[in-house]
Amino acid sequence: MNAVHASARDLELYVIGALDPASAARVEAHVCDCEACAASLAGEARLEMAFEQIAIGLDPDRSQVRRAVAKRDAASRAVVTHRRTVTIACALGGALSIAAAWFLWVTPAPQDARALGAPTVDVNADAETTTASLDAMKTAGLDGG
Repeated sequence: MNAVHASARDLELYVIGALDPASAARVEAHVCDCEACAASLAGEARLEMAFEQIAIGLDPDRSQVRRAVAKRDAASRAVVTHRRTVTIACALGGALSIAAAWFLWVTPAPQDARALGAPTVDVNADAETTTASLDAMKTAGLDGG
């Protein structure tokens, strides 16, 4: 009888067939001589069979799992695309704001007030002319009241 017992990890790997041939032969030899390890191996085998039955019972062809993974991947791609779009939009908006501010800063202001559409009053004119022009604006409805 071997004094070193098989580890739970080795037993699990043996059951799922993931153990290398030399280790598998060592586990088999030990299980033949050790009843405790044989019982542990049987428990691992029952557990693995139960997992397989549950997986098969839930979805025999595993299409639900594939659909769930596809949905998750699509959602992940959508989030990345959305983040990229928002980032580009924010960068573009910031660049346009900076360009507009620079344009307003650099462009000289018009010297003629009439270019802005503001009403002008000649301060050197006499009172009658000024009153007449204000009356004309009032009759035209341009005085705001």
